[in-house]
Amino acid sequence: MEQPTRAAYALTPAEHRQVVLFNATAIPIAAMLFIVTALETRWFGVTLTSTEVRVHSLRRRTIRWTDVRAVTTENVLGTRVVVVHEENRRTRLRAPITGWLTWDRHFDQKYQTIGQWWLEHSGTVEQPLPEG
Repeated sequence: MEQPTRAAYALTPAEHRQVVLFNATAIPIAAMLFIVTALETRWFGVTLTSTEVRVHSLRRRTIRWTDVRAVTTENVLGTRVVVVHEENRRTRLRAPITGWLTWDRHFDQKYQTIGQWWLEHSGTVEQPLPEG
C-alpha cells in the first residue's frame, strides 16, 4: 500500500488565505473577549457600607439605604440579577448575576447578604401588623 506524499496534505493558495484570514480575525476577537471578561469582573459589582450601596458599573452610582424600598431578584433572558428599588427608580446590579453563561453557585447567598444589609441599615423598623 502506498503512503500519501506530503504534497497530498498541502493547502492550496486559496485554503491558505482562508486559514490566515481566520487566524487574523479569530485571535484578536478571542483576546478582546478575554480582556472584556477580565475588566468586567474587576469593575462591576457593589460595595455595601453602613449608609449606602455603591454600584460599580459603566456609570457608577450611589444609593442611600434610606432611599431603598426593596431588594428583589429579576429574571432577564434566563439570567437572574439583583434589583434595588427606590421610590421612582429601579437599578439592576451588574453583580451578583447568575445564568447559563455566568453561573454563580453563591448567587442566593449574595442576594440575601444585600437584602440583610438593607434591612439592617435602612433605618426603618418593621411595624407589627394591626390586629383585628
